Amino acid sequence: MFQANYSSSSCRYTYQLQARCDSGALLRSHPSGTQHQNIKRPQGYNLPDWYSFGNISPSINNNGNVAFKVLGAWNQAIWYGTERTGRLVYVAPKGTMLSKVSLNNHECLVWEQLRSRQNGIWMYEAVNSETTHLTAGPFGSCACTSPTLNDSGAVGFRAKFADSYGFAAYSATPSTTISVLALMSNLDSSSIYSFLFLPAFNNKGQIAAKVRLGQPGDIGNERPDQIRIFDLDGDSTLVVSNQSHDTDSAYQSFDNSIGFNDNGQIAFTATLSSGQRGIFRMDGKKTQLIAIEGDGQISQIERFPPRLNNNGLTVFRAFDTEGLRAIWAGDGTRLRKVVTQGEIVPTDLGILRLARPDNGPVFSGLPDVNDLGDIVFAASLSDLEDVRIGFGAGLFVARQTSIPVVPRDLDNLRYVPKQN
Repeated sequence: MFQANYSSSSCRYTYQLQARCDSGALLRSHPSGTQHQNIKRPQGYNLPDWYSFGNISPSINNNGNVAFKVLGAWNQAIWYGTERTGRLVYVAPKGTMLSKVSLNNHECLVWEQLRSRQNGIWMYEAVNSETTHLTAGPFGSCACTSPTLNDSGAVGFRAKFADSYGFAAYSATPSTTISVLALMSNLDSSSIYSFLFLPAFNNKGQIAAKVRLGQPGDIGNERPDQIRIFDLDGDSTLVVSNQSHDTDSAYQSFDNSIGFNDNGQIAFTATLSSGQRGIFRMDGKKTQLIAIEGDGQISQIERFPPRLNNNGLTVFRAFDTEGLRAIWAGDGTRLRKVVTQGEIVPTDLGILRLARPDNGPVFSGLPDVNDLGDIVFAASLSDLEDVRIGFGAGLFVARQTSIPVVPRDLDNLRYVPKQN
């Protein structure tokens, strides 16, 4: 039913290193043997020693600022910076857990904090270097999952109530309020939703998310699913349903999380009746195919949700036809590979390769994209010629350019992953 009408095109990107960790799960021990005996353990770049990235999903705003969570030996922390500079702006108390960071265009960051004396949503304001506790969520809630900060200072999130969820939005102006936009049916007898998946939040104060229909406890995958947009007054608009709800639907199922922008466009991953998985962008009236498995350069779409900017550019992770992991960007007309496993990149230690000594997944978490098309991602680093030698992981910003990224002789060094 869906046939690609986009063209796959090569596009050069430059990769600017923002930070590099020297420890953690992605840094492998150097191989034994005389040829590696003189290799010294590298220090981090723009990051204190013994901090690591973990499975991070960084955020980038339209000013090129970047924020992400890092893991220490005893403390988790928040990193913030831009243009090859940055630092830890918040170090949580020992044993405290922090969520993914959300960053708006006014240099403010929010995250969820758990297992602390003051749980809930916290904010860091770069203009005055102040950290404040915003809210613990609606009355009766015990967690504020996936908080997202918009440019008005409002925060959209999924509130947890024991074994149930609701969509909520926090606002500090004109007065501090928390609006509950939707609840699961075991919390609200008038609700049609048996489960609410992780939401996305935009600058209009709208929440978009996948929802599952049914009575309390009807949460199996056989239940009907929809993607809806919720307004602050609690009204919602149906965007698309799967075949369990609408037999005329093209979509057998949806992945759990979506992308959402200020124009009301939604990017989602869906499985068709053929079993193919595709990335689609929808605005309620028109559906645009961004990428589909088995067409062009895409062999398999990874189970990470797409990200979407206000120009409709959709960024996602997928394997190419050579079996290499890659990050892609598509707008429905053009599909471009941003960066690929085995790519050669500049770092503070010189030219390194995006690879892991154990040949595991090279990219970490979700990439993010701003309205300029800049894409931030985290990836493991290894020696240029011997990928058994790991150098931790780097946090990069990719920008389109017409300038060659690396010298031609290095660019021709083909990467072939080892077989496990």
